[in-house]
Amino acid sequence: MTAPALTASGLSERLPWHSMHHIHDPDSDGTEPPLTFTCGLAHRPGRAYELAVTGLGFWLALSILTKAAEQLVDDGLDPAEGMELDRVLNGRRVRLRRVLGHGVLPGVPTATRVWQVLTPDKWGRFPGDHHYDLPEWPQPLL
Repeated sequence: MTAPALTASGLSERLPWHSMHHIHDPDSDGTEPPLTFTCGLAHRPGRAYELAVTGLGFWLALSILTKAAEQLVDDGLDPAEGMELDRVLNGRRVRLRRVLGHGVLPGVPTATRVWQVLTPDKWGRFPGDHHYDLPEWPQPLL
C-alpha cells in the first residue's frame, strides 16, 4: 500500500520541490519499515540529488527531510559521505549516507544521486556504527 504523495512546497518558502513520498504497508508482516523520500529536489540547478529516510513515521520523516534539504541549501553544501548536519533534529546531528543502487525509490531515475539521512539512536550512534541499537531504533540502510 502506498500513501499518496504530499506536496511539500507550501511547507517551506525557501525550498521549492515537487513532492514527498511515504511508502508503508501497515498490513505487512512488519519486515518492511516505512520509506520516505523526496522526488523533485534533483530538478533544481546544481542540486542533482534526492533525500530519503527509513523506519520513521511520516511527520517525523517529513520534518527531517525538509530540514536537511534546507540546511544543505542554506549553507551551500553538497552532500558527502558521512557529512553531519546539526540543524535538522532539535540539536542532534544527523548523518548523510550515499545510497547505491536505489531501485527501491519509485519515480526517481536510477541516475539520480540519493542520500539517506540517518538519525542517531539515544546514545548518538548511527546505523552502521558499532553498538548501534537497532532493535530500539530500527533504520535499515538502503
